[in-house]
Amino acid sequence: MQTAALLLDSLRMLRSRKLFWISLGISALVVAAYASIGFGENGLSLLFGLWEMEDPFFIAGSPWAKTLYLGIYSNFVVTIWLAWAATILALVSTSSVFPDFMSAGSIEMVLSKPISRVRVFLIKFLGSLLFVFVQVLIFCTGIFICVGVRIDEWIWPIFAAVPLVTIFFSYLYAFNVLMGLLTRSSLAALLFTALFWFALFAVQSGEGVLSQVAAEQEIRVERIETRMEGQQERIDALARSERPSEVRQAERSRVEFEANQTRLAEAEARLAAIRRWHGPLEVAMAVLPKNQETIGLLDRWLSPDERYTMTEIMLGDFREPAADATAPEEAVEPEEAVEPDDRSARRRERRETEREARRQTSAETRETSAWFIIGTSVLFELGLLTLGAWIFARRDF
Repeated sequence: MQTAALLLDSLRMLRSRKLFWISLGISALVVAAYASIGFGENGLSLLFGLWEMEDPFFIAGSPWAKTLYLGIYSNFVVTIWLAWAATILALVSTSSVFPDFMSAGSIEMVLSKPISRVRVFLIKFLGSLLFVFVQVLIFCTGIFICVGVRIDEWIWPIFAAVPLVTIFFSYLYAFNVLMGLLTRSSLAALLFTALFWFALFAVQSGEGVLSQVAAEQEIRVERIETRMEGQQERIDALARSERPSEVRQAERSRVEFEANQTRLAEAEARLAAIRRWHGPLEVAMAVLPKNQETIGLLDRWLSPDERYTMTEIMLGDFREPAADATAPEEAVEPEEAVEPDDRSARRRERRETEREARRQTSAETRETSAWFIIGTSVLFELGLLTLGAWIFARRDF
């Protein structure tokens, strides 16, 4: 009974704040904007049909239309609204819960009852999470109806955003609570939480960029090694000939082979340097909460088919034959065969390298276990909560 009473009291306190209703009103506007996107016989329509764009890929019933509509939800609506703007509003609204609770005199009345301080701490923490849980649940219900009407599929994994966004918020709020206990100031707690959030973003973004760059460099190393193998075979075959033309070809192949040896050494040195920077970030990523990856699980669950992904749509790769994972890649001329002024061939090879690296990193991200992403993040959060509960239990009020 005491637990239920404290939870209800927390929920009533949060509902009484203007930010709760402001956030709910903005969520309604976002749902209305999402509902204005539709698909017809000719393509995409916006603003409930006021503006139409003809495109055979995005006609009603096509897999690309489904991917686009769900991708807008998981990659933009959830990421920009729920995991950023709404999270800021929730932090502003809840950052004063513990400082106010400790300074307003209400804590003496609660602690006068037969209830442990650790239990009070955990109940107040969970009660604050109700702000996000209720908001996201209402929001996802509206999105669920929009998706069912627009693409004629009732996709229940849409509601996976409710626990994912709540867990995502809990990572930040656990740190906010700890700062609030240490400083007894909601403003200071909010500022420290913003710095913590920025640090997480910097580490995760840096690790993602270096993963992409390392994958591109590994592909370049493999391609150079493949060329060198072919050149070595050609040199060995021509070395047995005494014809002047083939002797000259063998000499050119040796020059090209030596040039590729230099390129290979430089590429391997760059790759080693990238890995030296990437290693510490990987370690940090294994320990720190994984905000972006937690939210990214929603896109993985909504788009399990890698042939139809929002990334392909955003980059325009889906319109090219090579975008199909089952289609053979275009042949690329060896680097030594490209003329110095043939920039288009080099650009084509660079684009294909970037595309292949992007697919590799995307596949690695999708293969990362959800249990690992959430489990390691929750372990870090439990460490913060344990320290916060210890401070709350031992402090004199």
